[in-house]
This record gives sequence, C-alpha cells and structure tokens, in this order.
Amino acid sequence: MFYTYSPILMEAVPRETVDIWIVHPKLNPRLLIPSLLRYDHNTISDKVTQHQAIRYLSHVVTKQGNTDSTIHNSLLALYATQSTPDETALLSFLKNEARP
Repeated sequence: MFYTYSPILMEAVPRETVDIWIVHPKLNPRLLIPSLLRYDHNTISDKVTQHQAIRYLSHVVTKQGNTDSTIHNSLLALYATQSTPDETALLSFLKNEARP
C-alpha cells in the first residue's frame, strides 16, 4: 500500500508522507525512489521547508545505515542539484562517504 500511493502523497503532502516513511523502517527505500522523483521541492508553496526527498534519503543512510549504492547515488544527485549556494550538506555527505 505504501508503494502504491506514495507518489500521489509526495505531491500532495510530502512532509507528512516522509514522516510516515521514517516511522516504518522496514520499507524498502529503493521502491520509494519513483515517489521521490515525483516530488518537486520547487513547487511547494512554503520554500523554507526542508527538501523532503533529501530528508528521507539522509535518514535512511545516516540513521538506518543503508548501504545501497542506488540510495546513496540518489541522495548525492539531490544534494548536487539543490538550488542553494550553501554546499555544506553536499560536502558533509561526500566526506562521510569517503570514510571506510
């Protein structure tokens, strides 16, 4: 059910959708990538909100210890394409990825 309706939910209520995903750690984040791709942070009316796709993938990588290269590459791509001059998150991610 999560995988079926998540694309629609990410368009309508992205923060709440990610909140639900985070409390269900057994979800396969790889199967949620299509939902994350449908999410467009730039169309959300409240521009100050955190990028929800980055928020979820960052949680999966840092808190759940996910090592799937698809997840890591997706997160890297999101960091690299953010429309912000602040590269702190990208540089921090790259620094952590370089650790053995």
